[in-house]
Amino acid sequence: MLLSGPFFSFVYEPLFQSNFYLGILVGAIYIALVFLAMAGVVETYLERLSRYSDFEYGRVRLWGSLGWASTALFGGLLINMGGEVIFWVASAIAMIPMSILFIVKIDTSEQSAPSGSSTPRLSDIVTVLKLPKFYFLALFVLGVATIYTVYDQQFPVFYAALFVVKTGNEMYGYLNLLQIFLEAAGFLVAPTIVNRIGVKAGLLLAGAIMVLRIFCSAVLHDEVLLSLVKLLHAVELPILMVSVFKYLNMHFDSKLSSTLYLISFMFVMQLGAGAMAPVFGELYDVYSFQYVYLIMSGIAIACLILSAVLLEKDNHRKHQMPAV
Repeated sequence: MLLSGPFFSFVYEPLFQSNFYLGILVGAIYIALVFLAMAGVVETYLERLSRYSDFEYGRVRLWGSLGWASTALFGGLLINMGGEVIFWVASAIAMIPMSILFIVKIDTSEQSAPSGSSTPRLSDIVTVLKLPKFYFLALFVLGVATIYTVYDQQFPVFYAALFVVKTGNEMYGYLNLLQIFLEAAGFLVAPTIVNRIGVKAGLLLAGAIMVLRIFCSAVLHDEVLLSLVKLLHAVELPILMVSVFKYLNMHFDSKLSSTLYLISFMFVMQLGAGAMAPVFGELYDVYSFQYVYLIMSGIAIACLILSAVLLEKDNHRKHQMPAV
């Protein structure tokens, strides 16, 4: 992140102008590592730190949503200023977390670590990859969460098309900002909800909200109702994120939770989205958005029902709730 300004100004743009395809390749590698893959690493870092420090993951993750909201608010203004201003501002702001990581000392010794938090070995990971319950979780991620991700990527285009072009983009910007602030509040209460209803129920509830949002987008035509449907994301995402980490810690060795999140959630979702996006994109061109949303919701419903049967039931003997 610290190198955003120099990279986009002195590497990416000149390459893009002199050697288009090389510029695409270099940019894809940088963006994938810094902005996509690293997002999963940050998520797992926060979750692991929460277990070391005995507090709920959702309580600190809400600050990520507030940061996202701030970026959505000021990012548009910086883009309108033109040039590479936004990239250099990103580099400057990256100094803050860099400084914090250098200054703050965290005791991660074996004595301070929670039970089962030692470094995983490759053999541990291979053993987990042989377990059917790993693939049952992957089915939920691929069949419900990934389809929802592909749907959500194109929703801004569908939503903006309901208005005059300029008005639609502006309205979506305001709506997205409101959703992110509500999402932050959702992370505050999501741990309490998941602790009360159970981890598996939390996953299924998040999946049901995803399916509901896709289906409602297929059958509703009113701008106000569709705006309310968009805000459901602020309910679903916190419950999903909290439930996923609790599920991994409950049914797998806790020292593998970070690695399994990156494999069973991030990797499966990114790979699945990459495969599905061109297919659904072609269907968008041939049919209407709402017709494709019906297909997507049907697939997601089928996978959600399968997940209700295949996902592991809560293991209350192993599951210990962190302090709230």
